[in-house]
Amino acid sequence: MTNSTLTNQNPEITNNYIIQLLEQLTIDYQNSKSERQAIAHQLPISEAEFKLLE
Repeated sequence: MTNSTLTNQNPEITNNYIIQLLEQLTIDYQNSKSERQAIAHQLPISEAEFKLLE
């Protein structure tokens, strides 16, 4: 959806769309935890997982 499409819609529809996106991002983030940890273990930097997500 484009920004102009969202602004022309009912606020409830926009809110539902944002909620769906957040739910999908949460699922993707949880599913990628093992991958992030594996990458963090390969990096010699402390707090590598956080810096990787930055």
